[in-house]
Amino acid sequence: MAPMMNSLMGSITEHMNGLSVEAAPEPHQAHSPAKGRSSILKDTGLPQIAVLGSSSPQTDVSTIQWLFPQKFCYERTQESIVLTEKDNQLGLVLMIVDCQTSGQTVPIHWKNATFVLDEREIIIAAERCRGKAATVFVRETIEISKGVFTTLVVIRLSGGGNLVMMSQQFLQSQKGRKAFAEFVTSKGNIETLDRNRDSMPDSMQGENLLQALEDEFDHRSHRRKSYETGSLSDDDIQSLTGMPTRNFPTLGLSLQRKHGFMQQDVPINARLPISFETDLFAGQMSILIRPQHPEDDPYHYDQVFSQTKVRFVLQIQGKFKYIPQGTVFAGLEVVDDMKAALIMQGFCSLILRHVRKNHPNCHHSFGDEKGEKAHIVAPAWTFFDRLVATKHKSTPPPVGEPFNESHGSVSARRSSRSLGAWNTKDTYSFASYSECIDFPSWHLVDLSFVRNSDMHNFLGDSPIKIVMYEHRDMTVAPEKHLQVYNHYLFSLQMTHLGSIPEAEDALNQDEENVETPETLPWGKAKKSCRYDDDYGDHLSDNDWIHTQGSDRNDDESIECEVDDEDCVDDAMLDIGRQGLPSKALLEIVNDICPGWVEVITDEPGKYKKVYAFQVYKSTKVVFRTPTEFKSYLGIHGATQYVKSVSSPRLSASEEARRILGYAYSQALTKYTSKARQLATHKSPIDSQFLRRENPRREPGATNSKIQKAGFVARALSEFHWREEFVQLLEDHMAFFHPLRAKPSFRIYCSSVIGMKRTADDGEAARFAGYSFLQLETIGRTVYLMFSNSEERDSWADALESAVEANKNENQVGVSLTGIDDPTDQFLHKSSLWDCKQRRVLNCRRFSFGVPSSDLDPTGLVETALFAVNEAQESPQDASKLVAFLDAVAALKDVDVFTISDQERLAFFLNLFHLMVMHTYLLLGPPTSNFKYVAMSEMVSYQLSDDIFCLAELEHNIIRGGTSYPSQSKLIVPKSQYEFSVTSSDFRINFVLTFGAKNQPESVPIYKAPILDVQFEAAAMVALEKVSAEKQSRKVLLTLPRLLQWYSDDFGATTMDLLQAIDRYIDEGCRSILAEEVDGDDKMLTLKYLPVDFECRPVRLVSIKARGYNASFKAHEILI
Repeated sequence: MAPMMNSLMGSITEHMNGLSVEAAPEPHQAHSPAKGRSSILKDTGLPQIAVLGSSSPQTDVSTIQWLFPQKFCYERTQESIVLTEKDNQLGLVLMIVDCQTSGQTVPIHWKNATFVLDEREIIIAAERCRGKAATVFVRETIEISKGVFTTLVVIRLSGGGNLVMMSQQFLQSQKGRKAFAEFVTSKGNIETLDRNRDSMPDSMQGENLLQALEDEFDHRSHRRKSYETGSLSDDDIQSLTGMPTRNFPTLGLSLQRKHGFMQQDVPINARLPISFETDLFAGQMSILIRPQHPEDDPYHYDQVFSQTKVRFVLQIQGKFKYIPQGTVFAGLEVVDDMKAALIMQGFCSLILRHVRKNHPNCHHSFGDEKGEKAHIVAPAWTFFDRLVATKHKSTPPPVGEPFNESHGSVSARRSSRSLGAWNTKDTYSFASYSECIDFPSWHLVDLSFVRNSDMHNFLGDSPIKIVMYEHRDMTVAPEKHLQVYNHYLFSLQMTHLGSIPEAEDALNQDEENVETPETLPWGKAKKSCRYDDDYGDHLSDNDWIHTQGSDRNDDESIECEVDDEDCVDDAMLDIGRQGLPSKALLEIVNDICPGWVEVITDEPGKYKKVYAFQVYKSTKVVFRTPTEFKSYLGIHGATQYVKSVSSPRLSASEEARRILGYAYSQALTKYTSKARQLATHKSPIDSQFLRRENPRREPGATNSKIQKAGFVARALSEFHWREEFVQLLEDHMAFFHPLRAKPSFRIYCSSVIGMKRTADDGEAARFAGYSFLQLETIGRTVYLMFSNSEERDSWADALESAVEANKNENQVGVSLTGIDDPTDQFLHKSSLWDCKQRRVLNCRRFSFGVPSSDLDPTGLVETALFAVNEAQESPQDASKLVAFLDAVAALKDVDVFTISDQERLAFFLNLFHLMVMHTYLLLGPPTSNFKYVAMSEMVSYQLSDDIFCLAELEHNIIRGGTSYPSQSKLIVPKSQYEFSVTSSDFRINFVLTFGAKNQPESVPIYKAPILDVQFEAAAMVALEKVSAEKQSRKVLLTLPRLLQWYSDDFGATTMDLLQAIDRYIDEGCRSILAEEVDGDDKMLTLKYLPVDFECRPVRLVSIKARGYNASFKAHEILI
């Protein structure tokens, strides 16, 4: 041990010599640490030096750098790693000894390192602790003077050491020093922490306390491992806990106890209450969750859930240990930071609006970097569904049975603005119930104001806590609930465990560890990206549509009947193919068959699908089913032509519209008798559509709340409409099937930011004789069709009054609550395309026209890039967000067939980065390769009469002339697009950026004239990390992982690859390869750098075109 100590102390001395120590001010009195402990408490100007033993020092260093961002730099020696403070404000030096390398037994005084830090640093470090790498063992908050609190935190590192952190105020205060002394010598505390010891001496010092912490950690880890591996039987568990085993494998519960301990594996649906004590409250609790099947928990199902819709019951009972001085709040708190994504904000805003109806004085926050967690809470006095105060010496209601509070008392308490009057003598019984949170599936269900929603949509993978805390801060930031000022009486953490654990990063594994395709996200969704050539061959009559709370319907094909007399002449197949192949077809069909409509039937929830046809030389539109159409006209030739010029990704209904419309147009050129008969055929739908009488018993709200009611048709997609009964209420419009009580769609007046009246002029649709109204929200434009202009104007006037009465500030957070499901505002499941998994991003406006060669694709995508950049910088500015969403919606109408291949390559590169930025703005960046892959096959753009997801844009369009991944576990889509890029330039691999940590944070706008210059710059940046290291007999060459995935782009052999990248790597690396390898790839060992898929937002920069030379640094990009 002596040589090792000399080495360590020599290293410390060396670092000490590098420290500049200022003259210390007057020293303050501080509590002396226990003898023998390696702890240097801050003595103002003097450095703090500590030695910490570790079984995994590199992991601990990484963890410490995560806990204290930008605070430490480190240097490795043979037996240790020394961390020193970058700015040297506190003189911190921490030496982490590699126990495994030294082979020595680490003494107890190397198990713990104590530092005095700033209070905020301590709080942030405690909050950043995650998983096995760092665990908060102790978190003690002490009131050192009236209204002033400080914190002691002990963090256990994965290498076995403990970081003990306290603030300077803690030690400067006599009360703080006394509290610390009481804390480390408290027998009660030790007994709480260590179950394996029967007794502890009252004189126990700090080392014993921390040893007890270690024992407790090992004890808990052993029990958890035994529980998870099945080495404990159900009888063993019940004998240990006195409670039955849980039947909720998707949930993990942790309960806070004294000093911030979180007890793991808290039983659910236990028959006995669970005792607990925090620093501020002592009592017992019970948590009951509705079992999925009665047989899973027959006792609680019969006793609690069989006669009610309640899904969750929480009971807390106990006494305050002191009289709260601040407000006691209760509610939900999110453990991890929430993503600042628009859809998340939309969900949260929608929920908040309705929570405020029951809790008008609730407090909420999305969290910030200053120490406030995302939360939604209300004063505990009004939050709980039941609250019973039992006087001293009286018997409180038993936990596990209902807490009886009269209806009048509940109503008076919850409607009051009282904050409650608490004391330490009464026993308080709190109960909270919920019918709408299904914790096992992690869903919000049965809410009247939103569809069933996965809580991962707005929580991500974060656990949530049900909390009660006293909040005292009345001076620094009274509007914020900072963690440092929250004193927790109760905290129950719930973690969803239902997801299949993510395997190691398959994209970064070596080839021998190949997984089957079914285990990867691409394998799960291959059908959404690959298409059968025989798709949509036949037309069949799909007259009936049944909807149950969904606006979307799976299309079936329409049966094809061949009629030689009505076959379209083969000459039509030779119609000009200049520009967009389907342009001529759409110009004809959009006028003559403007859409298909779901019309109301007499059966609840059922609609009948018909197609609209413009009558020749008339302002009349008629509606026909495919069967009725085929009884007059044949469609075989039209089918051939439509398939030859249209995307194979069309839905069956849209393909049928084009086939029927084109067949009808050909018949009209001769105006045959059959065409006249089709137009004059008697159908009740022609006279009933939008002209029905209001139902006698209207669905939805009571008549007293209805301001206007009638029938409209609402556009579900371009060319797809649904007839509905609509009610205008005080604050929203509700759309129904008249025989169903629940609305299928709602739009709130407060979210309407614009309104426009249009006719059948192509801006909405070409239904002759009908009138249209556009209602604009931030994320979508809702298109409504009326029977005539008078009816439209009457509705518009009523809506304008309602919108004015509900007018709100023009802010994103306010307006995102406009539609039942915020996802629908920004991610459209379009019925034009046969893509169940796809969601169209550029959906704020529908396009009822034809893609035009008059539009400049390059200019429009550049405009959209600048707009998304502004939206990223000002996410709460609704005007900038709307401008961006309109800019990307305009891309639907571009014709990319009319631009050169070089311009097309620049266009699609910009479009790729636009889609990435657009997606991250809505959903937040993905945090793993699995999430990125799943996201990339969902988000899509509609453009040039086709649709493609992000994965197809990358692999099938931009990489259209390059190779598929040859040494990767990626299962990429293999869709075919006529406008795919044909370039085989290997540098394409370096210009696509999706925000991975080892990619540039910013992207340029690519321009065709300087594309080669920009590609050179991107290649130099991507290959900066290429390194060559001489080894005993070979050269270790480290390359980016992309060069392994797309090796075929660089040539057939390793030497071809080296030749391709030679001009981009630095001179030293080039020299080693020339001297040691000399064309013989057997002298090389290749290593590939992993791709970190914890993505960041992508920003926009511009590259100033200039010449390149050997000294040019490609990353010198001008913003």
